[in-house]
Amino acid sequence: MQIYKDYALDRLHTFGLKVKAKQLIKVSAVEEVQALSRMDLSQVLILGGGSNILFTKDYEGLVIKNNILGKEVVLESDREVLLRIGGGENWNDLVEWTVGNGWGGLENLIAIPGSVGAAPVQNIGAYGVSIGAVTVRVEGVFLESGKREVFEAEACEFDYRSSIFKTSLKGKFFITHLVVRLTPAEFHRVNLDYPALRNYLHERSQTPSIKSVAEAVKTIRESKLPNPEVMGNAGSFFKNPVISGEQLAQIKKDHPEVPSFNEGTDLHKIPAAWLIEKAGWKGVKRGNAATHQHQPLVLVALSSAAKGEEIEALSSAIQQSVKELFKVELTPEVNIL
Repeated sequence: MQIYKDYALDRLHTFGLKVKAKQLIKVSAVEEVQALSRMDLSQVLILGGGSNILFTKDYEGLVIKNNILGKEVVLESDREVLLRIGGGENWNDLVEWTVGNGWGGLENLIAIPGSVGAAPVQNIGAYGVSIGAVTVRVEGVFLESGKREVFEAEACEFDYRSSIFKTSLKGKFFITHLVVRLTPAEFHRVNLDYPALRNYLHERSQTPSIKSVAEAVKTIRESKLPNPEVMGNAGSFFKNPVISGEQLAQIKKDHPEVPSFNEGTDLHKIPAAWLIEKAGWKGVKRGNAATHQHQPLVLVALSSAAKGEEIEALSSAIQQSVKELFKVELTPEVNIL
């Protein structure tokens, strides 16, 4: 393996900021990951597609770039399809491949930037579906020991935008492969729980199917979210907060129109985008950083001169404003370094 020093990272993360890594290694096989146990791993960053990260300065440690590829059909029957995918594969390419083959389960997750290995870390989700729902197991290597390990789905501790790989195993476990269980088209029931998706198909008199749902989600996302190749961003910057019934009732006193979704006993999820817009931050510019004009949940870099500190400062100002107005804490979904 070749070690790159002072490696420019602007092409390896979707904000496209001009930062460097003190050291970078690209790994393409499990054995290469295991060999890393012989290196200094005191400061490590595992990098997939770089779609969920904000660099506020140069990274002074070791960046490990996941380039492990491969898409394998482990099992295909009338009722299920098991796929084993390399962690370095492009996430959207995987989804389009499954849709093209008529396998259901990932169609609601189309057009999400990033890598396959990062998907279970963040437990990515969109339009009523999360990756944890179709995960069978996660395979990888403990960096310090070089030991290979398999985590069955129930051991992954999947939660809203979180998993064990984002909490107690952050920076310690390198995901080499993801195994998912999908369903052949004739037995698949598409998920239309998300109102915007359901309404989109209904308004166009489209029959719900794996393909139509994927196309609808892609169109909706492209209409609301900026392309990272055109305008640097990391998608949704904040998680949608989950609040108590009492908190929701307080907000409704002044804002009876607040949208909310039941999340269990006396818990309610409200859209962070709604809170941000109501607090007056939609389309606001601060230096070379801004909230997107169509989706205030997305923070963008306005030029190649943008600095991570500017984007972080904007995010902090939004958090403070929303907390003062609604008494609600916004938690970043993006990993800020």
